[in-house]
Amino acid sequence: MADVKLFRLTTGEDVIGKLKEELFDENGISTHVVLEKPFVIIPQQEAPGKPVTLGFHQYIPYGKCDEVIFKNENINTSVQPNDDLKKTYQQNTGGIVQVEKQLIT
Repeated sequence: MADVKLFRLTTGEDVIGKLKEELFDENGISTHVVLEKPFVIIPQQEAPGKPVTLGFHQYIPYGKCDEVIFKNENINTSVQPNDDLKKTYQQNTGGIVQVEKQLIT
């Protein structure tokens, strides 16, 4: 199963997606990453004083593609998303959401 990662691009965009693979040059240096179902995360607020919510928008909404290749030089950093963000991403992309084991009494 692909690992869900959160990327900050040099454009300032936050992109979440399933890391499908890394591409390397002839010297073994990573040059690109391939993300499945990438989404841009956009903070949204209805009005001043209202809570901020996060909107998920397809990275390239008009393309016929489930995968996008990003150059490493366009990525500032990548991290594991927090559990809530990962769960929301999986729900929006039809992925399997893992349920926490809880004791039923």
